[in-house]
Amino acid sequence: ERNIQFFERFLTHTKGRWAGQPFHLLPWQQFAVAMLFGWRRETGARRFNTFFCQVARKNGKTQLLAGLALAMLDFDGEPAAEIYFAATKRDQARLGFDEAARMVKSSPALKHRVTTLRANMHVAGSHSKAEPLSSDYNSLDGLNVHCAVLDEFHAHKDAGLFNVLKSATGARLSPLIAIITTAGFNVDGPCHQMMKGATEVLEGKKTDDALFPLVYTLDDGDDWNDPDVWVKANPSIGVTFNHDFLSRELTSAKNHGGSMVVNFRTKHMNQWVRSSATWIDDDVV
Repeated sequence: ERNIQFFERFLTHTKGRWAGQPFHLLPWQQFAVAMLFGWRRETGARRFNTFFCQVARKNGKTQLLAGLALAMLDFDGEPAAEIYFAATKRDQARLGFDEAARMVKSSPALKHRVTTLRANMHVAGSHSKAEPLSSDYNSLDGLNVHCAVLDEFHAHKDAGLFNVLKSATGARLSPLIAIITTAGFNVDGPCHQMMKGATEVLEGKKTDDALFPLVYTLDDGDDWNDPDVWVKANPSIGVTFNHDFLSRELTSAKNHGGSMVVNFRTKHMNQWVRSSATWIDDDVV
């Protein structure tokens, strides 16, 4: 409850029609925050150290990541906390960082505590900082990670960056690696492998008490043309966007075919599709 209230009391939306309004977490976002911060071990440390969330585009994942990072920076009681925004490219990493910086500047409470610079946010009182990272994980030795957020993990060709960040959490009592991504095309890549492992944990086939998996996608046998199943991949539908938007995207994809259909399935239905460039409709086969 304390961390849910952090979002709703101190953070506001910064873009579009929601700009300036309090960040009232949607039910699925409340569930995520409650699970991550509500479970504790006997030592007092948080149970979950890795958060893997796969959710379709336009469901507010970057905003959720930004809020999580700020909670870990200035609301977690961790001395000299190090928070990092990571992605395959620094520009992508800056999306989450810039969103968090805008949230700070829009918050009367936070802007007096958190100093915001172009590529750094820091809290002088606790010696804590947040920064976007370069994609060159070979140059990241020496980090002491309290929290790292990885956006669009599906674009990573290997697990090098994730492994470096994960290994840099060893000195922290309650670290968090938060991964929020859409589906992608590289079924041999680290994101798809992590998704498979997360699904097996959810199904009880594997055990990992430190992993919190949250996967929003269609079930096997669902027809991605059917609006009734779209909510499975889009838990924010009806709030951040509506069925009409997805209907227009579906119509456009079918009219153009090829990669447009693949893009609709991966980015809006959150389904992994092996090829990003070719598509043969099922009706043709």
